[in-house]
Amino acid sequence: MSTEKQHGEQIITTGSHDNYFWLSSSEQFIGALVRLCADAIVGRYLAVTSIDSGRAWLTDRQRSAGWRLDSEIAYSSRIADVEELFYQRDGGESPGYDEWYIFDEPPARLGEIIRQNPFLEAHAPRPGRLMVFVNLGFNIHDFPSEVVEMFWRQLKWIRPAAYIADGPEYLTFVCQDRQLFGSVCQRLTEALR
Repeated sequence: MSTEKQHGEQIITTGSHDNYFWLSSSEQFIGALVRLCADAIVGRYLAVTSIDSGRAWLTDRQRSAGWRLDSEIAYSSRIADVEELFYQRDGGESPGYDEWYIFDEPPARLGEIIRQNPFLEAHAPRPGRLMVFVNLGFNIHDFPSEVVEMFWRQLKWIRPAAYIADGPEYLTFVCQDRQLFGSVCQRLTEALR
């Protein structure tokens, strides 16, 4: 794990787990990632599990572009332009509580969102039953290990190309592609200077 610092405060923390590289930024939100790193999203497909801490929903533009809702998860068509994305936009100083899984190909149906206590075995995340991590204030490097392990297990069976979460303390980006990860990390770091 490595950390970029500015004026003595933690800004971006990076690390890896299995085939994934991850970063957490304490000073940026999803709008910065969309603006600075559109290539991480454009040309790919999204499965949206949370918008502004609530259930995923679609705009008229997204419906016209071929997005669909299935069991509270919004599935995109191939993203042609970041303008078709909808996420919490209360300003640059506000977290969005948005959670996106990004795929290179249209994903299979992911299942349904868990609304019960995920720490009870009957409601634990498993294939077909997703936990929404962003609404917990989740971050990879500073959260109880039981929840972090649940996150990595869920990512292992979903197998997205990337994951983005805009929580209250951190913007999280997780990616399998080392080159894309390096580019995103560099652009977010440079934007803070």
